[in-house]
Amino acid sequence: MKRALLILVTAVFLGLLYIYQQVEPVRISYEIRRNKKILSELKEKNRLLKYKLTLLASPVNLEREMDRKNIELRFGANPKIVALNVGLKQNRKQMANIKERYFMKEFLESLFSREAEAEQK
Repeated sequence: MKRALLILVTAVFLGLLYIYQQVEPVRISYEIRRNKKILSELKEKNRLLKYKLTLLASPVNLEREMDRKNIELRFGANPKIVALNVGLKQNRKQMANIKERYFMKEFLESLFSREAEAEQK
């Protein structure tokens, strides 16, 4: 009787061990699939965030935001312009256009402010 009970307990234990060995890889594969899905979603989110950062940091967008918020950049009393080797002709052209535009804006503002001062006198 004891021997039959021992065999029965051993058989049940081995059966449960076999079932566990069959179920565990399936559970792990589901977990791997879920983690891969999360990883791909995070990579996509990261790609979108990098794209948004590039857009937000672009000179054109920064200039648009400055205009929208009425922020002006002015040259100081002793302006100092440092030329950087950017390497891209397009960036150099953009920087030249921005410098020219702000120089013209500053020049026109100073011209009109002098006219207003002259009219007040």
